[in-house]
Amino acid sequence: MKILITGGCGFIGVNLVRYLLKKGDYKIVVVDNFSVGKVEYLNEAIQDLPNKSLVQIVEGDIRDCPSIFGHL
Repeated sequence: MKILITGGCGFIGVNLVRYLLKKGDYKIVVVDNFSVGKVEYLNEAIQDLPNKSLVQIVEGDIRDCPSIFGHL
């Protein structure tokens, strides 16, 4: 199953990604415009998880649908 998480580099998004990776082998697409969150937060949170390769990070804004849906 593929899951899209918007704002995935913020506090809630990072913890949601961590939770989902522990629960199963979801393919996760993280969309963030980095106005608040940082990719370092997400990388730090998943560095010790064995299936972190299932996470794809897309820099963008959810309001720009064509650029987002190209990654799904």
